[in-house]
Order: sequence, then structure tokens, then C-alpha cells
Amino acid sequence: MKEIYNQIIENTKRIAADQEYFILPQIDNATVTTEEFEPTGPTLLKRKFIIQNSDGKIEVTYESRDKCRVNQINPDWNRVEILYSGINGDRETYTDGWSDKM
Repeated sequence: MKEIYNQIIENTKRIAADQEYFILPQIDNATVTTEEFEPTGPTLLKRKFIIQNSDGKIEVTYESRDKCRVNQINPDWNRVEILYSGINGDRETYTDGWSDKM
């Protein structure tokens, strides 16, 4: 599970550097569940991915927020939070954020 966690972090770093839309990488030997949240206020999109196998669990929360102001157009803000919980109680988190390309 730790390898999957590191793979998701590397993928997120690449996406943030390229200022792209977040996509979960292909994950083998684990169950992936996706939960969609209702957009509210400036939140345009919010998803939670739960990845589980016998070695632990990873929760990935992705959120895209509108940063527009009156008479001003700004790129959307993307935020990813990754929480790893190992079978023996290990816990790690990683958070990253970036603006969309204009």
C-alpha cells in the first residue's frame, strides 16, 4: 500500500507542475471507491477516492475551486489531500495545490 501512496504523490507532483486536471493513476491489487460531492459555493468539483487492500487504506480528496472575482478572471484552484493509513497504525499525509493553466 505504501508503494501505491508514493505513486499517487509522484503523479500529483507531476500534475501540479503541469497545472493539469487531477486524475488518479491506474491502481492494481487494491479496491478503489469514488465518492462525488455536490458542488457548493466556489467549489466546482469535489471527489474522494478510497483505496483499500489488506495492507491498509489511502484516502485521496480532490477539490477544484473557482477563484473568479467581479470583473476579474482567475484560474481555478486545485487541491489534493492524500491520507495513508497502514495496517500497523502508520499514518502519513500529503497535500498539494495549484492553479489551472490560463
